[in-house]
Amino acid sequence: MSAPLPRWILRVGEECELCDRAVEVLAAAHAPDFECMGIEGNEELMRRYGERVPVLCDARNGRELDWPFDVARVRAFLEQTRLGRAD
Repeated sequence: MSAPLPRWILRVGEECELCDRAVEVLAAAHAPDFECMGIEGNEELMRRYGERVPVLCDARNGRELDWPFDVARVRAFLEQTRLGRAD
């Protein structure tokens, strides 16, 4: 039986400096546990995220937060999700 997907996924590229910075921002924002998932080798993910990485995704409802983001934007995104808002 495979493990379920985490709720929070950070879509990243290979050797992506912006992705490294995004991880630092998420840590500074005290974001809940998230998993970095690379898009390389997956044509669908490359089409969807290739020019957009890093992207923070909520696996439960499909909401996404595109880079660039800062601590305040991450916290607002997480709070909106917690409250069930899509704005």
